[in-house]
Parts: sequence; structure tokens; C-alpha cells
Amino acid sequence: MRERAIAEHAVLDTIARPARTLVLADGRLEFQGWVSRGDRRLLLRVIADDDRTVLTVVTVLATSKIAKYGAPT
Repeated sequence: MRERAIAEHAVLDTIARPARTLVLADGRLEFQGWVSRGDRRLLLRVIADDDRTVLTVVTVLATSKIAKYGAPT
């Protein structure tokens, strides 16, 4: 998160209240939400493993490729 300048509260908010949740082919969960950077609205993708006891965040990224990831607008 630090490397990509994404705030922890943005990740936690996206997990708690995602705009959309997907189950990926490898069984991981993808939580999608929104973040703002300046005047740009970016899709926040949080990829996580869920072993039913602990949710482990694997990667977090913000992207402008909204159509590519099929995010709701």
C-alpha cells in the first residue's frame, strides 16, 4: 500500500463496503471500490485470500482502466 500510495483506510473501506466483489479463478476475492487522486477517479482493487478465519490482503492497486476490469460506474 505504501509503495502505491494507497491509504489503509481506503483499503479497509473497500473491503467493508465494496462497490463489487468478485471470486477470481484461483479462489481469491477481489473487492472493488473507488479512490480519488486529484481530479481523477480511480478503481481500487483489493485482492485477498479468505481462509474463513482470516482475510489476508495479497495486493492493492488503483487503476484508471475501469472498463478493463468491468467495474460498475
